[in-house]
Amino acid sequence: MSIFGRMLKNIMSPSRSSALIPPEVPAQLRELLRDYPAYVESLQTVLNEFAEPTPRVQPLDEAIWALQNRLDRFLQEAVRQLEVARVDGNLLLIDEASRARSTMGRALLSFDSDPDGLGRYFKLHKKAFE
Repeated sequence: MSIFGRMLKNIMSPSRSSALIPPEVPAQLRELLRDYPAYVESLQTVLNEFAEPTPRVQPLDEAIWALQNRLDRFLQEAVRQLEVARVDGNLLLIDEASRARSTMGRALLSFDSDPDGLGRYFKLHKKAFE
């Protein structure tokens, strides 16, 4: 193949270095966390890491584990906030922290193996992760 042909091929086919559009936070999590937009934003930050084509053995599993890890951190934070609120005896903060703990627990427990088609995203972009 000529130099011109190789240049044209490189221009016409996406290279490994071009960033992808990141997967979105699964709708079920966005819905559960609708009262916690900072947490949804934090989850999106986790998923944004998967927009960079990088060799990965199990990109879907890695994305799920990363989201579950972040959700677990949210749950731990909510538990700590509830403990502090109980020590302070502030009923309003106890109620808010209790609701947050319940929401984070539901989000973590309701998270399934292929939430809202994350698998489709990684199948569509399979070459970027090889």
